[in-house]
Amino acid sequence: MTRLKLTNKDKKPVELARLYFEKGDNSQKRTAMDWLLKHGEESDTQAIEKHFIESEQALQDAWTVKNYVTTRGEKAKAFVDKYEQAMKKQIEADKDGMFKNEKSKKAMEASIKSLRELLTTRPAGDI
Repeated sequence: MTRLKLTNKDKKPVELARLYFEKGDNSQKRTAMDWLLKHGEESDTQAIEKHFIESEQALQDAWTVKNYVTTRGEKAKAFVDKYEQAMKKQIEADKDGMFKNEKSKKAMEASIKSLRELLTTRPAGDI
């Protein structure tokens, strides 16, 4: 059992998920995000979107974002627009030049195209 769970064992599952999302390691955060998407409130969804958009790792979060958009479906349209802008800003602000090459730009474009295609499919919960 993790320290977070031991010190918060009186909390409800949604409260624990929020705690792991806020203070957990990357794996715990991803698990908490998945749980909150299925069982949380709209405010939890907004917190997840904010996390992705403000993350300094928007480019590296692509797989987790894809799962998020798959779950939300058309409800994630405005988020995808904001996420695309966040990715573009990260590429522009890249001081090391790691992402300022044509290959990275094409990968970003492919990622956004993939997310936009997911917007027109039904959320996983509807299948």
